[in-house]
Amino acid sequence: MKPSNNLQIIILSILISTSVINCSSDKGSDNSAIVALLAANQISNLPQPNTDTVSMIIGTDYFTLTDKLDCKEGVGGIGFLTADADQMPTLFIHNVDFSLNSGVSVTGGAGPFHVDIDTDPTTYAPTNTCPASILENTVTIYDLQVVNCGVSPFGGGATNTVSFRVRCVKD
Repeated sequence: MKPSNNLQIIILSILISTSVINCSSDKGSDNSAIVALLAANQISNLPQPNTDTVSMIIGTDYFTLTDKLDCKEGVGGIGFLTADADQMPTLFIHNVDFSLNSGVSVTGGAGPFHVDIDTDPTTYAPTNTCPASILENTVTIYDLQVVNCGVSPFGGGATNTVSFRVRCVKD
């Protein structure tokens, strides 16, 4: 066989295996495959969430935040809660600059694009500067992603990682 035929067979086998594995009777939102790929540092983009939604992974726990508080430029920035506002986690990205399409990093503390994530019982922030990808930035839509960023409770070394993708309609 030609090398190109072997590659086609391998790709086809992977696609068929993936389809069979995903055909379970439980159609819930099992995100274990995404979490496993992130843990292995083998994923470059999280799946695109619905508009006005955040997909977030803290450690190995997957969350979907759908209660948008803000999606605006400046101090207010981007803020999301879970559908039940009494539940955690929350995600806040402060001092957002919609004029930037690349070269963006998130940080803890203060400054542009600083992040805090409230969980029960603590608040996490990036321990270092983490690269962020602007996946879409139009007149109406903003889509930002951070993958495998080291976080800790304020004032400590990295004790966990966070990955998130936020897609929102600009206010």
